[in-house]
Amino acid sequence: MSDEKVEGKTAEEKEAEPQSATVLLLRQQAAMNQPDAMYRLGLCLEQGNGTAKDVGQAAEWFKRAAKLGHPAAMTAFGRCYAHGTGTAQNDATATKWFKRAAHKHDTAGMDE
Repeated sequence: MSDEKVEGKTAEEKEAEPQSATVLLLRQQAAMNQPDAMYRLGLCLEQGNGTAKDVGQAAEWFKRAAKLGHPAAMTAFGRCYAHGTGTAQNDATATKWFKRAAHKHDTAGMDE
């Protein structure tokens, strides 16, 4: 593990924080490349629900799920870019992910 600081804490300190049983299960499933678990883990991290809030890690899980074809994750990852949450703000990249989601029948991002 690195000594890199994440929101004022090292990665080890973040991992040592209490996590709900749901988050632990989602982490196990996400590690097995299950896109829905990746997306839901991203939501938990984004909101600090059952675990410490970490928008950078949330964006990373959204990206992984999006690249595996998860439409809601594509929209969530697009929103990360649209608002600069957990990643640098980039309207062109946000639009790209919103369009990919729309092609999979998730049009929520088109309202952004």
